Amino acid sequence: MLELKPKQILLLDKYIHDSRVHLVKGNYNELLITKKGIPICVETINRMLRPLKGLSPARSLNASTIRQSVIANWLNESKYPLGDVQLPAGHKYPSSTEKYLREDIENKRKLINAFHPLG
Repeated sequence: MLELKPKQILLLDKYIHDSRVHLVKGNYNELLITKKGIPICVETINRMLRPLKGLSPARSLNASTIRQSVIANWLNESKYPLGDVQLPAGHKYPSSTEKYLREDIENKRKLINAFHPLG
């Protein structure tokens, strides 16, 4: 389950009960539907993101990097437990989710200063 802000809930509800009903052509269970009435795929998302590349020229902006940044944010900023992130991330093994943990640089610096032979 993902936490949604009130504004997001209103937009999602409008999409599900109004826009999506008019878009869908067939019996699809997928949430996101294209203008053609079929489920949206990763390449379609990437195509929609290409014009936005100028907003962040130093970083690659695509569906994969957005997914990776959300997982990293859950672990490092929101401090969600590893097990709580593993399931929505779709990872079979905890080690796959663990790769997104950022090490605490300040804590490392303190350890180095405390145990460095010249410190």
